[in-house]
Amino acid sequence: MQYQQHIIYTAHKGYSLVEVLVAVALLMFAIVGPMTIAFKGAQSTLYARQQNTAFFLAQEGVSIINLLRNDAGLAHYNTGTTDAWTWIDTPSLAPCKASYGCNIDMADVDPRDNVTSCEDIADCTLSYQKGSGRVFYKIGTGVDSPYRRIITLAEVTTDEVSVTSRVEWDSTLLGGTQSVVVNTSLFNLYKE
Repeated sequence: MQYQQHIIYTAHKGYSLVEVLVAVALLMFAIVGPMTIAFKGAQSTLYARQQNTAFFLAQEGVSIINLLRNDAGLAHYNTGTTDAWTWIDTPSLAPCKASYGCNIDMADVDPRDNVTSCEDIADCTLSYQKGSGRVFYKIGTGVDSPYRRIITLAEVTTDEVSVTSRVEWDSTLLGGTQSVVVNTSLFNLYKE
């Protein structure tokens, strides 16, 4: 007697190539979307940081000019020898009155000793130095930063000066040169 073997084949269900490709595509969309949002968020944060730094550097430029005006007023009252409004005619501030402007560094006691002409814009590039856990921006020594500050003075009347402090930087995020401008007017508060 001969035995017959019966082989029973059972079908195993699997995934087709199309199903696998669809699953991978859905997974990619689920991963790429949030990653793109996170990347754009990081870019926006970096740009906001650059813009914030530029604003503070521009505000510092206006504050330096305000300091010069106030120092001249104090000198006038302390000595009584000079007109309080002659600070605007200081020879070192002449580049600030020109169309190309100037940059002023607060490194020394008298900022008028650190006026740099911006006729060559590279001369107005701010450098930074790290010290005591903080970053200090100044003209000259240190590592060049992307920021350039240009301060311009325009006499509106005999008792009013318009001060414009512009900080610009090259942005790789948005492409091209970005800028922040702070503008104010200073008046002769010390006239008699």
